[in-house]
Amino acid sequence: MDELTAPRRSIHPGFGNRQARNPADIPLTEYYIAMGIDVPQLGLFTRVSKDLEGWITRSKAEFLQAEEEAAKITPELFTEFTRADEEGQAELLVGSNVVSQMHGLTFHKSTI
Repeated sequence: MDELTAPRRSIHPGFGNRQARNPADIPLTEYYIAMGIDVPQLGLFTRVSKDLEGWITRSKAEFLQAEEEAAKITPELFTEFTRADEEGQAELLVGSNVVSQMHGLTFHKSTI
């Protein structure tokens, strides 16, 4: 974090419309200062972007693995209920209530 610096130029929209200067009119000292500041920042930004890309790749793999594990342990009836439309969910609730009443349990839509 110590290597991060604020931009030298304003990023306000009104100031971003500068005309390009003629390279012959730019003093060598400005090139030197820009190289001393911008090149290290570009190196830092490159390292950070590579770290983020690696993190994203690992996160996607972990997410897929978690989805596979969840699919293995998710009851089939629950999966069917979540994929059904409202009418299908109502039918499944009626069916589950019939079964649960036979066993002395009750299910309400608010508990699922």
